[in-house]
Amino acid sequence: VGGVPGRPCFSDLHARLLPECRDPAGPGPQGGRESLMSMIEQFPYCDRNPASGGLDLMPDLPIVLRHQSRSVSGVGLVDSGASISVLPYSLGIQLGFDWNTQKARITLSGNLANVDARGIVVEAVVGQLPPVRLALAWAKSDQVRLLLGQFNFFEAFDVSFFRTRRIFEVSQSGTSISP
Repeated sequence: VGGVPGRPCFSDLHARLLPECRDPAGPGPQGGRESLMSMIEQFPYCDRNPASGGLDLMPDLPIVLRHQSRSVSGVGLVDSGASISVLPYSLGIQLGFDWNTQKARITLSGNLANVDARGIVVEAVVGQLPPVRLALAWAKSDQVRLLLGQFNFFEAFDVSFFRTRRIFEVSQSGTSISP
């Protein structure tokens, strides 16, 4: 696995998409994965501004999205404060969606209130967990980032945040194991 010698990445996808995010505690389970029997994937928080001394840590999650025969690897912010999951326009295009054929209009709020959005459904894969169907608000803007919010990311996955340990865990709903 690439990266900093002696500091393994949590997964090959994580290493490719977020090379600056390494296991902050040093060596851990091979590939950073718990036993597949537990159905839990563990990821490091990413320090978006290393000069801040850890003040800008974010739970950025490498994820693969699929639609029909296409797939896109991306990084989504796991955001428990977001009501809905949001997909940037260019990722929707890469997945083969046509804006003009998507009829389900979605009203976004907050910083995204002025952005048009359409409802789409994709297959999503997180680490080695089984694929799930995710409903996303496909924004007609690339000024938004991939957000993984309450509907329906948090309905498909359980997420545990351990910021002091600089890790977060993602599991299929109903398989979470308390630390």
